[in-house]
Amino acid sequence: MVKSILWKYDSELGYAYFCPSCKKFLCSHEEKCKCGQEIDYSDPVQYKGKVKWS
Repeated sequence: MVKSILWKYDSELGYAYFCPSCKKFLCSHEEKCKCGQEIDYSDPVQYKGKVKWS
């Protein structure tokens, strides 16, 4: 199932994007995260929780 990408504001990067399933930082426009989640970039959702930067 495809899920919308999550975004969170970062003081150094501006908008940073994360996988909606594992909350890992995504630095390129990947169609799938390494965890296997398919990602939809058309409607990003703001996220305020904890994320994984690496």
